[in-house]
Amino acid sequence: MAPLALVTGACGFTGGHMVEMLRAQGWEVLATDLPAADPGRAKAQGAEFLPSDVTRPETLKPLFDRSPEVLFHPASLFDYFAPWEPLHRVNVVGMRNLCEAAAGSSLKRILHWSTLGVYGEQHNGECADENWPFNPPNLYSKSKAEQEKVVQEFRRERGLPFTILRPAPMYGPGNRYGMYHIHLLMAKTGSTVIPSIYPRTRRLRMPMLHVRDACGAALHLSRTPGALGEAYNAVTTMDFFIDEFMEFSARALHVPAPRIPVWYPFYQVFGKWATWQARRVEKVARRKGFRPKFDLPMAEYVSHRYWFSNEKLKKTGYRFLYEDWRKGIWETLGWYREQGWLP
Repeated sequence: MAPLALVTGACGFTGGHMVEMLRAQGWEVLATDLPAADPGRAKAQGAEFLPSDVTRPETLKPLFDRSPEVLFHPASLFDYFAPWEPLHRVNVVGMRNLCEAAAGSSLKRILHWSTLGVYGEQHNGECADENWPFNPPNLYSKSKAEQEKVVQEFRRERGLPFTILRPAPMYGPGNRYGMYHIHLLMAKTGSTVIPSIYPRTRRLRMPMLHVRDACGAALHLSRTPGALGEAYNAVTTMDFFIDEFMEFSARALHVPAPRIPVWYPFYQVFGKWATWQARRVEKVARRKGFRPKFDLPMAEYVSHRYWFSNEKLKKTGYRFLYEDWRKGIWETLGWYREQGWLP
């Protein structure tokens, strides 16, 4: 008999890919998402759909009536522009509601999606492993850090069998947030400029993860006995830099992209200016009730120094499907073109 998995956020970007991967590997899947979500994609994969809402505890208990073996929990409010109240209500209080519903069930493992954002920036240029102290730089990442506290509380006091995944910013077919905006801007403007930072030792690395590797790592860890109670960074090996990513993307989009040498201290000043401008626009947007085209954390990614280790995940035996990030970007851009998402 095929094992049964419960997938939250199953109608979203990550959850949809999780459902597809599980079904392709012979799992039975109980998919759940908000009542207003479109379950067409999950049902097309042969999954059963049962709506729920983590902010409404009474809708969560029925999810465990069929005794799923594994809970894959990527669902959250992922919105850098959202204020603290909804982020806390959905991501933190909602996590507590889900844990209460899961307590006493027959779950063998819960795979919880957190984020590398809980660490914040590595100012001294060191590579952050899973023991790096938390310093979330925005409200979304703060809510995920608080969410992890809830997870650890229920693991410690109620024995819930958690494994935590901390993915980098994700990309892949279906993504319309974050990296998609970079490619859309390149395609719309028809050109871009690549800052070539010197000295070369100060170049900025690019944290990212293909969505199928996020799902693949979660599925792998659900079968790894030693992963119980552990947290894992999930990120493509960061042996490349932002300028290389931009150059490859520009070539793939047939967009001219001249390199301009930029002294690192000057680049830092530019980054601070861009962040200040984004923060100013955000304040105006909140006051006048509109959403800016680029959220503040996206501007911060331009100048912040990030470097995360994936060695702990690799040591469990996981092999990345998209270790070569160029393959992932190329396939994703091709998918965008097929869908008409790029001009």
